[in-house]
Amino acid sequence: DDPVTLPSSNIVLDRTIIIKHLLNTSNDPFTRENLTINDLDEFNNQTEISEKMKKLKEEIINWKKNTSY
Repeated sequence: DDPVTLPSSNIVLDRTIIIKHLLNTSNDPFTRENLTINDLDEFNNQTEISEKMKKLKEEIINWKKNTSY
């Protein structure tokens, strides 16, 4: 559970999913704009984005704790 935001589409995906995609194709799967792992990391290391992803990660953890399977 490591959410990241795609720079060109602002869609949030799990990091492992988008990394697998980027290893085969260097583009945003939703907009087809060029995207590299480095671009993804740079974008998600920005303070504002990083804080949003941190908050989302906490929400996911809390949701999992409070959800019965």
